[in-house]
Amino acid sequence: MEKVLFLLTFIFCATTIVAQDLPPNIVGVRAGINMSSILTNKKEPHFNASSRKSFNFGISYQRQIVSLKPFYLETGLYLSDKGFKEDIHFKFRQDYPPFDTLEIHDNYMTKLLYIQVPLVFNYRFTLNNNVSMEPFFGFYLSYGIGGKTLMFDNSDMIGGMHTEVVKSFGKDGVNDFDFGLKVGTGVIFYNIYVGLAYEFSTLKIGGNYYRENIIRNGNLSIHLGYNIPLYSKQQLKDSFNRIYPLIE
Repeated sequence: MEKVLFLLTFIFCATTIVAQDLPPNIVGVRAGINMSSILTNKKEPHFNASSRKSFNFGISYQRQIVSLKPFYLETGLYLSDKGFKEDIHFKFRQDYPPFDTLEIHDNYMTKLLYIQVPLVFNYRFTLNNNVSMEPFFGFYLSYGIGGKTLMFDNSDMIGGMHTEVVKSFGKDGVNDFDFGLKVGTGVIFYNIYVGLAYEFSTLKIGGNYYRENIIRNGNLSIHLGYNIPLYSKQQLKDSFNRIYPLIE
């Protein structure tokens, strides 16, 4: 019984004391929601772009880059589903008999599934013993691995509803590669992570279909996750030396 109490006391003290040190490496799991859209110079009155809600999840890795300071370089590997919606609605009059007024109403929903690697710098501000905040800024690189565009055509010219599905990526759709800026902040309660980030492309992602317009990805994301601090052997050894006299 005494051995069990000793072990439990040791674990509790070790966790408390080591947690006060800065881990040189942190591994995390993340999952969340994307609210993505396109940033475009298209100003036509009959064109309306809106956001699309989807998901993201992945693994993060942070490395301390300044000794004794909570300054980290963070990267990782994520699966991020982005995309956008388009609504095109206008009327025109035929210039040949019977000179009818026809209505065009097209809806497009584009899904873009990316493998994404972020590269950001973060600095951790301690609010109290259990809560900290880490704003971050950096870049991301994405590669499209799948996606499709659903086209709903309800125009008078075809006499009713028509649906078509095409691939989103390709020379006639959206470019495979995307690169951009990423900024946001996270809050850590014990090791539970909640984050908010915004990403926007610095590249033009539109293919031939969008050649007359500049389009870029824009994405607001919310993350929930858990951090696993990885302490060095020396930190664990120092913690043991501090703990052992307390429980003798």
